[in-house]
Amino acid sequence: MFVQMVKDYFNVTKNVETLRRWIPFMDREMQWWMNKRSVEIDLPSKRTAFVYLYRTETNCPRPENFLSDYYLGLNSTDPMSSWTAMASACESGWDFSSRWFDHEGERQYAKVTIRTQTIVPVDLNVYMALNMRFLADSHTLLGNHSMATWYRDKYDNLLFDINALFWNMEEGVWFDYDLHKRKQRSEFYPSNVFPLLLAEMEPQADNVYNYLERIDVFRYPGGVPSTMPVKSTEQWDFPNVWAPTQHFFIRSLLTSKHPGLQQRALDEADKFVTTVFNGLFNPQRGMPSGVWEKYDARSSEGKPGGGGEYVVQEGFGWTNGVVMDLINLISTHDVSIKSTEMNLFGEPERAGFVIVAIFFLLLLATWFASCGLYGYFWFPRQRVVQGEERSSRHLLEESDSD
Repeated sequence: MFVQMVKDYFNVTKNVETLRRWIPFMDREMQWWMNKRSVEIDLPSKRTAFVYLYRTETNCPRPENFLSDYYLGLNSTDPMSSWTAMASACESGWDFSSRWFDHEGERQYAKVTIRTQTIVPVDLNVYMALNMRFLADSHTLLGNHSMATWYRDKYDNLLFDINALFWNMEEGVWFDYDLHKRKQRSEFYPSNVFPLLLAEMEPQADNVYNYLERIDVFRYPGGVPSTMPVKSTEQWDFPNVWAPTQHFFIRSLLTSKHPGLQQRALDEADKFVTTVFNGLFNPQRGMPSGVWEKYDARSSEGKPGGGGEYVVQEGFGWTNGVVMDLINLISTHDVSIKSTEMNLFGEPERAGFVIVAIFFLLLLATWFASCGLYGYFWFPRQRVVQGEERSSRHLLEESDSD
């Protein structure tokens, strides 16, 4: 994401000298991925695909969770490979998800079958393609025409490989590729649609729309879950909704020119902002108010998600950032959205989304300010769902009285 961070900065500032200073580091970043995280796959067409996957070089338990990794390795058929897979899943950000587990056999969806380094993920290859496109444009702007041509060729080749390896014509979407089984994995993940971020994939938009409607992924009131229901309690599985994947999913649909996908994107943005709003200012009975790292897709009331190796975290950086961007996106996008029925401060009412967005921004800003006054902004504490905790609403009340 380093290259994409620079891209976002440059798109705002248009600072060419800063781009010139940073481009050697972006080149080195891409070279690292090409040298350390690439794999060649022979395709039926006799072409060799050059694609990317997560594959750390460690083969021992993670220091931060040594004992659980150690015992997991002992229960697997190949301990060192399992430990590599665990670290590689952490590298992916999806730690942990049945996305990296076996989906067949006696131990299907069991963490002990994890093999991240043998799964070629759709989303990582989309990120690499986006990086190549920006670097081609950047080198052109800076007059480095040979490097621009080199990146453009890499981009064109990767576009071809993404469709050749991941695209499933029958289902109408892109699927991860299993190196061991030498076939696609047909499960749903939000990342299945990320290739829509690439303009060249527009011809497939109608197929993607039909796929999403067919599997009924939009039926959940709290947002799009990380997977459909599976036999797993990992935190990157159903029913959890995560801000980063929600953000990319929505952006992918909006990048398309397909009106149905665009409307669905705005509906999902509306759902997620509503869920976060309710969790902070109208929490479920018996739950502390807060902005959470993950949410339960089955509820629009801001219920935090669960599962994984630790209690759900409150804060929360990427949720805050995604909500801000979604509010801006909805308020500026030229597609109508439905109003959302919200329960503000205990009184049910039908509110226009723009009004809700303004309230949310003001209240969230006040909340951050109050946290700063109490020292929480500089020294954040871990919050857990259970136990007697002072809620964010109490902080707001205290700041008002002060």
